[in-house]
Amino acid sequence: MLDGKYGKAAQWAIGYQRQVGNFFDAEEFVEVRLVRMDADRETVGESGIAFLEELAELPLSERKPRVFAAAEVQSPSAVEAVHALDR
Repeated sequence: MLDGKYGKAAQWAIGYQRQVGNFFDAEEFVEVRLVRMDADRETVGESGIAFLEELAELPLSERKPRVFAAAEVQSPSAVEAVHALDR
C-alpha cells in the first residue's frame, strides 16, 4: 500500500495510520474491520472539505467505498442513493 499499488487514497491512508502508530509508539498493526469517516462540513471545516475535494479528484476505482454502512437515512431519495452505491 505504501508504494501506491492500490492507489493514492490507500497510500495516504496507510501512511497516516503509520504516523499515528509512530506517535503512540505502537509496535504493530491490528486488524481493523470497520472505519467511519465523518464528512459533515460543519465538523470537518475548510481543511476537511479541501481534503475531501482532493479525494473526489481520484479515479472512481480508488474512491469507491468497499463497504457501505448507511445510518440516519432521512429521505426516500437518500435511500435510493445508498442503493445506487451498492450496484
